[in-house]
Amino acid sequence: MSEKKTFTKPAISPKQHVQRWRERGLPLDDDEARAALQLLTFVSAYRLKGYWLPLVDPATERLGSWVRLEHIVRRYQLDQDAKRILSNAMGPLEVAVRTVISDTLSARHSPHWFLKPEVLRPTQDHSLGMILRKIEEEVERARERPFVAHYRRHYNEPYLPPSDSLPVYENRAS
Repeated sequence: MSEKKTFTKPAISPKQHVQRWRERGLPLDDDEARAALQLLTFVSAYRLKGYWLPLVDPATERLGSWVRLEHIVRRYQLDQDAKRILSNAMGPLEVAVRTVISDTLSARHSPHWFLKPEVLRPTQDHSLGMILRKIEEEVERARERPFVAHYRRHYNEPYLPPSDSLPVYENRAS
């Protein structure tokens, strides 16, 4: 493995990045240069590098002669679209997984299963205290939400609401 070195590259402007793309073989007419400049104004060159770097010939360190700005933009947009689709799909899946865990543990151990050390086996990386602190923080952030406010008005023990009404489950479908 090569020895690491100190990063000393200066910051460069979007205009300088456009010039570097041209130097690496990206053909840009004036309209495309303006489009590239606008793109680099709102999407960092460092972020875009992941989309154009695979198109560089390692031997010459130049973009392939067939590469156009639209290829870089399309790769970036495809990735953004995929992330959006996955994010939209993951939200309901995460809620479903949390619901199944909560409902199963509530039925087996009580709605306050997360307060029982025998249910949550602490590890070196995730102590029971850390887990409870996270839950306490979430409950505190949601203190004015109806389910938390209702619990606090009507109950003092246990000091946290039951798992099916914890804030992390607030988007749960009925």
